[in-house]
Amino acid sequence: MRNRKLIKRLADESGIDLYAPFDNSTENSDKKFSYEQIILGKTMSIYDKLSDELYEEITNI
Repeated sequence: MRNRKLIKRLADESGIDLYAPFDNSTENSDKKFSYEQIILGKTMSIYDKLSDELYEEITNI
């Protein structure tokens, strides 16, 4: 929940409408995502990677 508030604040400061459709013309996809969905997806991807690395560190002790 804290991440959503931070993302919203940063978007507001930068003038980004999180609910506007994300236009990625390089992808040939029928799925349309909002900026909020793209940002949250990338953020979760980073968290997943970090948690995997932490797990590896813990289990290798």
